[in-house]
Amino acid sequence: MITLKFLASPDSDILREFEFLFDSITLGSGRPANLIVRDTSVLPLHIRLQVIDNKLFIHGENITYTVNGKKLSGNKYCFIGDVIGIGDTSFKLISFLNTQIGSEEKLRAHYKELEDTRPDITMLLEALEHELLKLQIKENNNQKSS
Repeated sequence: MITLKFLASPDSDILREFEFLFDSITLGSGRPANLIVRDTSVLPLHIRLQVIDNKLFIHGENITYTVNGKKLSGNKYCFIGDVIGIGDTSFKLISFLNTQIGSEEKLRAHYKELEDTRPDITMLLEALEHELLKLQIKENNNQKSS
């Protein structure tokens, strides 16, 4: 899970907080980026942010970006509160969490933590579970009728 808050950009639609439920996301000005920024100084696939061993890693091969105003290229670990810039767009790293969970017990503990701290995500997960059950019932009914 990665949370970013966009601070400045030619793309005014992006100036808000985004929360991604993935351990890895890509940012750029076009496909195949997960988050597309309308900024002519940003490449179609500019950087990838990835949580590895509870650290956030920026992958930016053969391009430049900034971290806290310092121009960099290549790969770098970042910390909560760092301000990252790509082109004329900048965002702050609000939080990140490695969501790779191994056992069912760990998954239950993580879900319980979400129930306590993020009821909005809990409601989303319950709605998704409900939709998956409806699809499973529909598929079972289709298999019985064929």
